[in-house]
Amino acid sequence: MNRRQFLAIPPALLAASLIPNSAEAAGGRLLFGYGRTGLGSKLALSALDIFEKHSIYPYQLENVPGRSTFNATDSFLAAAPDGLTILQTQSPSLNMLPHIHSNISYDPLKDLRPLGILGEYTIALTLGPLVSKDVKSIDDFVEWVEENPESRYVGFTQYGSPGHMAQLVLARGKQVAIRPQAYRGTSMMLEDLLDGTLAAGMVITGNAIEKFQSGELRAIAVTSKYRHPGLGWGAVKTFNEQGIPSTNISGWYGWFAPADMADSLYRPLYYKVQKMLSDPKFREIQKEFSLKSVISYDTVITQRIQNELEYYGDMVKEYRIGKVS
Repeated sequence: MNRRQFLAIPPALLAASLIPNSAEAAGGRLLFGYGRTGLGSKLALSALDIFEKHSIYPYQLENVPGRSTFNATDSFLAAAPDGLTILQTQSPSLNMLPHIHSNISYDPLKDLRPLGILGEYTIALTLGPLVSKDVKSIDDFVEWVEENPESRYVGFTQYGSPGHMAQLVLARGKQVAIRPQAYRGTSMMLEDLLDGTLAAGMVITGNAIEKFQSGELRAIAVTSKYRHPGLGWGAVKTFNEQGIPSTNISGWYGWFAPADMADSLYRPLYYKVQKMLSDPKFREIQKEFSLKSVISYDTVITQRIQNELEYYGDMVKEYRIGKVS
């Protein structure tokens, strides 16, 4: 290559090509703040298989659970902003937990730069075999709880999560004396639902799909503003449709770069992620995990985080959810 050919290379592509060969050989890391067996990790692994077609070098999933996903974010921000470390996070870490945790060490708007949204999920009010099959709506469930007060526990995972919020909205919206039952992980809640220990739980769509398809688990309502698409979810009515108006609780998975990453490195990485998201095979992954495809441009994501911070901040105040340290 002569000097004229070298100078003709676009700066962004040139920067990407100058990453050291040792880094290319080693590959990059996708950090995620939950365990290896959950829905988010399965999504990450499937996405990375497609991302590898569009990336210069492969990325490996690295699970860093603990401290309500803060360990993963702290590790991510401590890494060099060279494009070799990406963060996968769920939206509550950006729009809910900052209102609830007093020791949060990052600002979701100042420290993270969006690469893309992998898909949006909603929360399903889910019944296990303990509840009569005649219960097919929220009002039916409320009546059942009043007749079976010993089984009025409704499960959710993680304090300050969308499921936690949904349980509070349900209790107030229907003036029913349900009791919250917090779990450290979704798998434990699903086990209790399936064995009849727990009557109902707030479950992220995409979890235990085979159990919903077999009828062992039944969704009677979703918390999103509109019905959720895909794999039978379109038949499940929203909270709004069942007498709890103005409910709009959902979540999403996103990939992020550090805010201090040079634009010459960020832009090529951002475009590669966008190519992955538009890949037909990735659309199939979204269907597999019951995820809704949404607009995923960086400026749109930033505005969405801002809007959701305000929305959930108001909800935290309204329901008097206490801070934790």
